[in-house]
Amino acid sequence: MITLAEGHPQQDSMALRAVEVLLDDMAVNLPKSSHACECLEESFDNINDYLLSLAQQQTQTEPEAVSLIALQLMPEHLALTALGDYSCLYYSEGKLEPVLQGSDQRLGINPEIHSVSCQQAYVEGDQLLIVKTHELGFIDQDYIRVTLARFEDNLQMSLRQISARAINQGLQDKPSLLICRMDQDAQKGSGWLSRLRKK
Repeated sequence: MITLAEGHPQQDSMALRAVEVLLDDMAVNLPKSSHACECLEESFDNINDYLLSLAQQQTQTEPEAVSLIALQLMPEHLALTALGDYSCLYYSEGKLEPVLQGSDQRLGINPEIHSVSCQQAYVEGDQLLIVKTHELGFIDQDYIRVTLARFEDNLQMSLRQISARAINQGLQDKPSLLICRMDQDAQKGSGWLSRLRKK
């Protein structure tokens, strides 16, 4: 599994707790189900309830909202679920397509949430890019497609090029990017992705 979470700019305690709940839930529920998206969505609901209960116990002026995205590898597809400021693009055979779009909603704010899920078939060599939704507006998607194709075997270079492009287009700080590539050991263990993260 790959998961990214972001909470308060000064303290990500709620984001860390969200990830802990997610990992615990998936360890218990996924072995009993072949429907990973349903397991992820149920876990997002549990996380939201948990964060709301923590907020009620603490004397803080504002609840700590959390954005979260999770990817789970299944034998024939990737299961993805997200809520908040994360979007996901999928690159395969020279084509780049959005598969998940971020939203204004966050975990830990309202009792009712509407997480977004999808399933994505994959083959070796496909690439997945996760980026903050608001940062995506500074990066032309055709540029992303060309860059992923050009540096197909060099994820670090892809990250550098895309990050530099975003800054050149007016983004104030380096974008939060994650690029994953399917490799030949995709179904053999926890290291199923070649992955690099740059903040």
